[in-house]
Amino acid sequence: SFDGNAMVFLTDYTDDGTLALQYSKRSGADWSEPITQPRNFSSKLNFIRGFTLSPDGQTLYLTSQLSNGVGGFDIYTCALKGNAFSTPANMGMPVNSKLHDSAPTITADGLILYFMRCESMNSQQADRCKLMMSRRQAGGKWGEAQELPPHINTGNSQTPRIMADGETLIFSSNKLQPN
Repeated sequence: SFDGNAMVFLTDYTDDGTLALQYSKRSGADWSEPITQPRNFSSKLNFIRGFTLSPDGQTLYLTSQLSNGVGGFDIYTCALKGNAFSTPANMGMPVNSKLHDSAPTITADGLILYFMRCESMNSQQADRCKLMMSRRQAGGKWGEAQELPPHINTGNSQTPRIMADGETLIFSSNKLQPN
């Protein structure tokens, strides 16, 4: 979380060696023992790099292929209830589309959601992706997703992360478009 008092992470340090999502919070200088989240957060239906916390650490955004989806992979939200997150709720359209929507990240003020939209995707990788953004509207609904400019979407831009300053966007790309 942006306040530095909560974190989620993947680990394979589990009884069966499969990936599990862990949640931990900080009190003073000490971190709580990580709590394994329900398996619906770490199944093969989830995109492995497709989760983030809201700035206040109270909402988990994750990417999954659950049966109630709009497209292939969709972005879901889960509210923190004690030390576990609620059942994933699909964000629906206009954030999600018939393509694969994934890897959400949200600004510190909670008003802009950045994510990737891909033509091809599985739990481990994605291809032909573009970075998108959606603004929270009055009443809390999300606005129409907009593609970021071409100098950012250079061919296969992925896994955006917005920094707390709201201006620095870190992302990856494994393909450059020719000039």
